[in-house]
Amino acid sequence: MVSAIMMSTTINFLVTCTKIITNRKKKGNDFYTEKKYNAAVEAYTRAIELDRGNALLYNNRAAAFLMLLQYKDALNDTDKAISLDNTLARAYFRKATALKGLGNLDGAVLAVEQGLVRDPSSKAALQDKTSLVNAKNKITEAQNLMRQNQINAALIRLDSVLKEVGNNLRDVNLLKVECLIRLKRLEEALNLTNQMVSLEV
Repeated sequence: MVSAIMMSTTINFLVTCTKIITNRKKKGNDFYTEKKYNAAVEAYTRAIELDRGNALLYNNRAAAFLMLLQYKDALNDTDKAISLDNTLARAYFRKATALKGLGNLDGAVLAVEQGLVRDPSSKAALQDKTSLVNAKNKITEAQNLMRQNQINAALIRLDSVLKEVGNNLRDVNLLKVECLIRLKRLEEALNLTNQMVSLEV
């Protein structure tokens, strides 16, 4: 009799928790759709507090972090999602976006490739991979042009990378600063350096 009561109480508790988790996840999804990303992060966090083993919750929160440009938090959540469910292709794709945002193009390419193993039909991921590989090639070209003292051509390649992949690539911006200094465009070099420092603070 006592074990039946305990079993019933346990089942009721689990059902209640499941409903709360589902409700919080739905709120997070709704906030995300409404572009209220901070509220989405909060809703997903509250759901995770009750279900720390749910890869989808971490992956959804990572998406909200990405929209807030909080790449380190997004990376942490994608890593957690992948550790809980390594078949989740979207977690790898979001990890690639976070790594790209952090300036790690090699890591981003690897993450996209890992995602494509799980979902080879993702056209967006295939485009991202192509874009990332092209960016890496342009960086190599720019470095070679700098060694050949073709600074203007190198600067064009670097600007192309920053436009295509994002202007928060620290190593690319450092190469750009070097080009600007070599071209005696010192004010631009100083402004870019100051922007980089302000992003790191």
